This record gives sequence, C-alpha cells and structure tokens, in this order.
Amino acid sequence: MYTINKTKGFTLIELMITVAIVAILVSIAYPSYQDSIRKGHRTDGQAALMDLAGRQEAHYAKNATYTTARLDLNVSNSSAEGYYTININSANASGFVLTAVARAQGGQNQDKIKRFRLRSNGRKQYHDGSTWKDGWSGY
Repeated sequence: MYTINKTKGFTLIELMITVAIVAILVSIAYPSYQDSIRKGHRTDGQAALMDLAGRQEAHYAKNATYTTARLDLNVSNSSAEGYYTININSANASGFVLTAVARAQGGQNQDKIKRFRLRSNGRKQYHDGSTWKDGWSGY
C-alpha cells in the first residue's frame, strides 16, 4: 500500500496572489489614510491662530492697539506642532488679520486646504486653492 504525503502550506502562486491583493488594498487605502492625517493636523494651525488672537486681544487691552511685533506677543512663527507657519498680516488700532500657511512637515503642504485666516472681528476663513471661503468647518 502506498501512502501519499500531503504537504501543508502555500504554493508560490497562492502566495503571489495574496501579495498582489494586499498591494492593491494598500494602494487604495494609504492615500485616504494620509488625507485623514492631514485633516487632523489642520487643528494645529487653527489653534495657533486662536492663541495668537487671544494674545492680540490682551495686547490691545494694555496698549489700545494691535501689533505686528511677535516679540510683543511672545509668540513664534510656527504652530505648536510645526505643521503651519503663522503670520501677522496686518495689525493696527482697528483690527488684525492672521494667517496660517501649511508647511512641508508631515506633508501638510499636500493638503487641499493650505491656508487659514482669522480676523479681529472673529471671521474665520480657509483657502481652497482658488478662493477664500468662510468658516473652518465647511471643507
């Protein structure tokens, strides 16, 4: 009587099919994952703008004017986590305009929303690549 030895395991073709399926799934999922990460990093720029606006208001309470001098506000030009450059575009006795611009760190400059703006009257805007749009939640 002859016995047939059945080997257990995968054949090379089965392994290659599995690798191909995994590669296809990763190529679809990874860009979506990256977009989600960039979207989460947007709060870094928004929080930096809100912090800077608060500092501007404190400066105004003491000096009756807003300032463009970072030294007066004790603030750097980078957001807390470094994903955005924070700019004081204008400031005078009647108001200020602040912007956050996406940086290359973490690929944030690849985000579809690269800039946020905050005005002294509380108006929040984002730039979608072509125009400024109102709000920070409409994207």
